[in-house]
Amino acid sequence: MEAFQITTSGRFGVYYQGHMQGIGWGGWISSSETTLFGSYIGTIGQSRRLEAVRFIIYEQMF
Repeated sequence: MEAFQITTSGRFGVYYQGHMQGIGWGGWISSSETTLFGSYIGTIGQSRRLEAVRFIIYEQMF
């Protein structure tokens, strides 16, 4: 797997981070935010494995 994205709805969100082959750990991404490049972890078109993933589940305050 090279990359993936998480979308949530409701009262919980997810922060997630990926470890990419030859790069290391990327930055934390929030499922409730969209950045200029989207809200995915990993690489696209570079053929680098997504080797590990970390998750933090949190309750969103409205």
